[in-house]
Amino acid sequence: MKKLFLSVLLILTCVAAMAQAGMWVGVRNVRIEKKSKQIVYAVNAEYPFTEDSVTANAIREWINESLGGTYTGNLMEYNKLLEHYADAAITEAADLAKKDAQSAAMIAETGPSEEKYEFKRNYETGNIITYRMTGDIYSSGAAHGMPIDLSITFRKSDGRRFGWEMFSKKEIDRLKAIIVKKLRVDYGDGTFFKVPNAADPDFELPEMDPFIGNDGIVFTYAPYEIAPYSEGFITVTLPFPMVKGMLTATGQTFISAL
Repeated sequence: MKKLFLSVLLILTCVAAMAQAGMWVGVRNVRIEKKSKQIVYAVNAEYPFTEDSVTANAIREWINESLGGTYTGNLMEYNKLLEHYADAAITEAADLAKKDAQSAAMIAETGPSEEKYEFKRNYETGNIITYRMTGDIYSSGAAHGMPIDLSITFRKSDGRRFGWEMFSKKEIDRLKAIIVKKLRVDYGDGTFFKVPNAADPDFELPEMDPFIGNDGIVFTYAPYEIAPYSEGFITVTLPFPMVKGMLTATGQTFISAL
């Protein structure tokens, strides 16, 4: 009996440790869609529900921030969170239509605006998890919507995010040169309008933080950053061995177990 008790205790301890360390992130598929005369608002999410996981909580906080950062309730109550942002969007759109006759006329002519978001796991190991946010924001009467495609990598031990600060400052120029070379290999010189060479003072690294994917570290340029809207999001993936030496000690902890 004692051995059985100890075995059960060991199993429960291991399961708890694995959940806390982030060996997996339990999710629920949640959705909301609300419509008014002025707007259609929708969110689909693989929403983390493990209450005592630092990783799950970090992802919940990021989802909240990404939707506006105004919800102050319990993040475990995802229905209330989604209702909060849907109602806020509908109220804001209605207020704008009341104040702006031109906006109201445009909605009557072309239909409501749209805000649509989706959050999904993109890549996961025992050490890290990368979440992806996609979507589209369309204002009634606009020529096109504004697409969203953003990924964030979290370290499971403490929920810390992977970002530009994970790269050594002295390696940035070398990183720029490698990214430019990869851009030309993947897309060709004719695609770009701001990337003649890495020494060009107008050339910048992407505004969005890089993230970790299955094949390496991914760098993403949003529309208009280095190419026209029609080119969409421009991505470059550099294999881990190529960039490992450019990372800080903290940055290397993200890929140490890969």
